[in-house]
Amino acid sequence: IIRQLKLIGLVAYRKLINKGVTSFHDIAELSEEQIEYYLGLKIGLGRKIREDVSLLPVLKIRMKPDKYTIINNQKVEVTFKIELSADFKSVMWHGKYLSVDCEILSQEALLDFRRVSLKQLKTPKSFRVTTTIDNSSFKVFFLLNCQEIGGIGQSIEFSFEDVEDQYKKLINTSSKFTTLEKCLFV
Repeated sequence: IIRQLKLIGLVAYRKLINKGVTSFHDIAELSEEQIEYYLGLKIGLGRKIREDVSLLPVLKIRMKPDKYTIINNQKVEVTFKIELSADFKSVMWHGKYLSVDCEILSQEALLDFRRVSLKQLKTPKSFRVTTTIDNSSFKVFFLLNCQEIGGIGQSIEFSFEDVEDQYKKLINTSSKFTTLEKCLFV
């Protein structure tokens, strides 16, 4: 991941790994002098690497269950409100315009996919996604990643344990089999 930075080739990458520096966050915590020392660079080149890191966007995803609906006294439909935002100095990095992918996945399917230009996240964008909870192994993953830069993103997991108790009881008593078991026994 850190090889995407300017001045970080294979040799520099190995030197950083040997010092325990494995991510953009790790490099951001180093001083210019530490970077120059670790990599054996001339004075001033540590600043260029830090500047490159400072131009990376910080992506943020927030999620909350917005509404629960009981279906046939056996399942619960949950609607999530999702908010995407980003902190950034530039919409470009290394000459490329940046875009953001938001994927919302259950264990069984892709629930939603959106690709937005980073510049569209100057202000937070929100939307809703609905899915059905029908067993206690239920999980939904909310993923936000920069398409052009590996290692930039955030993820959130929402599982059965996060469901409000009044709905958990309904699902627990009505779901004796997992989705796979239901398919096998039908």
